[in-house]
Formats: sequence, C-alpha cells, structure tokens
Amino acid sequence: MRWRWPIIAAWLLAASLSLLALPQVGSILRAGGFSADGIEAEEAFERYEQDFGAVGSPIQIAFHHDEWLVTDEAFAAEAARVLAPLAALPDVMRVSTYQDHPTQIAPGGHTAYATLFFDLHPDVAHRIVPELRERLEPSELDVHIAGSPVYYSDIQTLSESDLQRAETVGLPFALIVLVLVFGSVVAAGIPVLAGGASVVVGLALLWLFGQQVGFSIFALNVVTLVGLGLGADYSLILVSRFREELAAGQSVHDAVPRTVATAGKAVVFSGAAVLTGLASLMVFEFMMLRSIGAGGALVVLIAVAAATTFVPALLAVLGPRVNLWRVWRPRVGPQNGWARLARAVMRRPLPIFLSVSLFLVVLGLPFLHVRLNAPDARVLTPDSPSRVAYEFLRDEFGEGHQTPLFLVARFPDGALAPEAVAAQHALTRALEADPRVARVGGITALDPRITLEQYQLLYSYAPGIGDPWARALAETFTRENAAFMLVEPSVPATSPEA
Repeated sequence: MRWRWPIIAAWLLAASLSLLALPQVGSILRAGGFSADGIEAEEAFERYEQDFGAVGSPIQIAFHHDEWLVTDEAFAAEAARVLAPLAALPDVMRVSTYQDHPTQIAPGGHTAYATLFFDLHPDVAHRIVPELRERLEPSELDVHIAGSPVYYSDIQTLSESDLQRAETVGLPFALIVLVLVFGSVVAAGIPVLAGGASVVVGLALLWLFGQQVGFSIFALNVVTLVGLGLGADYSLILVSRFREELAAGQSVHDAVPRTVATAGKAVVFSGAAVLTGLASLMVFEFMMLRSIGAGGALVVLIAVAAATTFVPALLAVLGPRVNLWRVWRPRVGPQNGWARLARAVMRRPLPIFLSVSLFLVVLGLPFLHVRLNAPDARVLTPDSPSRVAYEFLRDEFGEGHQTPLFLVARFPDGALAPEAVAAQHALTRALEADPRVARVGGITALDPRITLEQYQLLYSYAPGIGDPWARALAETFTRENAAFMLVEPSVPATSPEA
C-alpha cells in the first residue's frame, strides 16, 4: 500500500522501455536447435567438416518454365540473369549450378535449380533471406527460393505477425470477455494491462539475455502466449478476490492485503508449478527445447511479479473505482452460480469424479494415435513462400531430394582404394534395392550398368580419372581418406519409413 505509486511508475517505465526493444527481438533469435553434441548426426556433420571443409548454409534458387526446356538458351540466359545479383551477395561462398550438377535438373526437363552456399552459421543464415528476396528481380521464369534458412525466415516472420495479432486482436478480445465476466470496463482492463506488460517486458528480457545465449525462433511464440495468458489469468484472480472483499464490507486498506495473502498465495503456487514444468525443458541438450524452457520460465516469473506487485498497486489506487464504467451488474459473493456448482460437486464427489474422468479419457483417446516429428515446411501456412517452394521442389524432384540422408566414412588406404570402392559399391547397391530409397549419390552411383571391377579400374589412378563424370563424382564425394554419400528417401523425410 505504501509503495503503490512507485510500483506503478516502475512497471509503466519498464513496459515503455521494453517497447523500444521489441523491434530488435528478432535479431537475437536463432534457427535450428534440433541437434546436440554426441548424437550420430552431429558426429557425421563434424566429420564432414573436418574432411571436406565448412558446408555453408545452402539456399536453392529454383527455376521453371512451362514451355522452355532447361537446355534451351533462353532458359539458361534468364536463369543466369536472375542468379547474378543473388550470387554477388557478400556472404556467398560458392554457387552450384545445374549446368555443373545434372542432379539439379528435374526429370521433366522444365525445372532446375542452383544452390547458393553462404558463409554463415546455420543458426543465423535466415537473416540473409530478406535481402535475398529484395534482390530477386521479375523474370519470365517461375522462381522459388527454398532451403532451411528460408523456412526459418518465414517462421520468424509469421511469429512476429502472430505477436502483432495478439496485440491487436487478442488483447481487445480478452477485454471484451473480461467485461462480460466482471461487468466493469475498469476491472476488466487491469488483467489486460498486466498481461500486455508481461508480454512486452518478457520479450525485452528475451532480447537482453539473447545477447549472451541463444534463443530459438520458437521461443517468441511461447513468451507471447504464456505471458499474455498467465499475466491476464493471474491478475483476474486477484481482481476478482479484491472485489469480493469490497463487497463483503472490507476497506481498501484491508482488502488489498487480504487479496494478496489469499489469491496472491494461490498465484505464487500456481506460477511455481508452471515454472517447474517449463524449467524442466532446460535439462535437454537441444537448444530449441532449452530456449523454450528458459523463455517460458522467464515470462512466468514476470507474470507472477506483475500479479503480486503491479495489480495490487493498481487496486490500492483505484479502490471502489475498480467497478467504474459498469456494463452490467454480476452477482459477487458466495451465493452466485459458481458456489452452487461447488456445493453440487461436494454433494456427489464420486459420481462426478468418475463421469468427468471418463469424459477426459474419451477426449484423450486420439492421442494414442499421435505421431511426433520434427517440424518442416508443412507447419507453415499454405501460402508461405518457403512452403510453396518446398512443395514445388518435392513435386518436381521427389519426396527426399531436399532432405537426403548424409553418410560419412573414412578408409585407411584412401577413399578411392579398391577396398573402399568395393565397400561403397556394396552399400550403394543395397540402398538402391530398398524401395524406401529413391536415389543414391556417391562415387559408385554413376551408372547401374557399371560393375564393381569397372569402378575399381575407373578410380585406380585418382590424379588422372579419364571419364569427366567419374572425375566430377570423385571431386565431389571424396577427399583423401574420406568419402560421403547422399541417400534420397522415396518417403517423406519425417516418416517412420525414412
């Protein structure tokens, strides 16, 4: 009660300063976060980088024309014109064109793509996408930009637009609902104000801590949803209890402490339970889960702090004026419908417990058939550019072309030694015979008619491989003692079959 004005001023100042940081939140968010040290995929990636050098962050620029063939001069000239300003970006390491790699030409002959490799960490490569799109000039070809950085860029764009929607639609809608509950505009406005303050302060702290630690793009949605939901919900509990105290004849001087001592205690315990659940995600090694847990726990603390400091200070200042601007007069006190519902439950606890439990079990039955997967472009809206590009390339090249399995091996006598060629040949043939495999890329995937002995003869003198295609495969898929293979599944990348 004594510090009500300084507390209100501190919260308003914090919220105002936080608004300045909101436009910068996206700059600290990272893509990916689905890998961790020690897992086989990460070991394969590290081994590749040791033997072949940095991969870079690839982005595909796909070209299509309904009438022109990829081999037509007009197609090649137009593709080169579109590609030139994109390839000139300062972070481009190298460009892989479809003229150099025929696997980048679709079977129909009307679609091909080039791959730009950026000298950027995969977690921050999505930040180049807006500039890439700005440099994309109008063309007679249908042009699509695809790849993980593009997908994560769209995720961030949609997350930020969701935040704006929460502010412009969610908060007014919450206010309308709370007006119907409380019957007073002023009483309804307090939870909305506290929820909004929790979101903006939470996002500002996310930006502040993000200068030192990585936060996933997905943390943005969690902070927004949890901050708005809990901030408003916890504040609603205190406002409701405060009005009951006033209706019971308590003075404002007594009603505020009693509200905090009762409803405030419930809020703190509830916040501790939610905090424990979210903080448990921080024990996972995946950055994506850790950042969601850390961001969620952070905003829960802010929501609890807002409910136990900001809201009581507002109530102390408003007092009976919390009921100003009445829309209607709901019954407040122990004789309302909620009390009657509680008494009905207490009269028949066992039947109600069994019936509600059965209802919840029925609602939960579909979860028995849930299939959990990593997110891909299909989590985006159908009109998102990266999803359109993903589905276009999938239709043109097949299910697994954009998400091949990545195999890395080392051979003591060299990757082109007869024993190494035999091992790769055996694995290539076994994989090609698997109906779940669409295509295999490697030094022994040149032509299925070539025998093992012919491959061994072809690669017997590594410095002077005569066949240009075989030489290109050797230069792409081998480095001294190391070799790698790409396996394109014929099934969706996140399916159990893959």
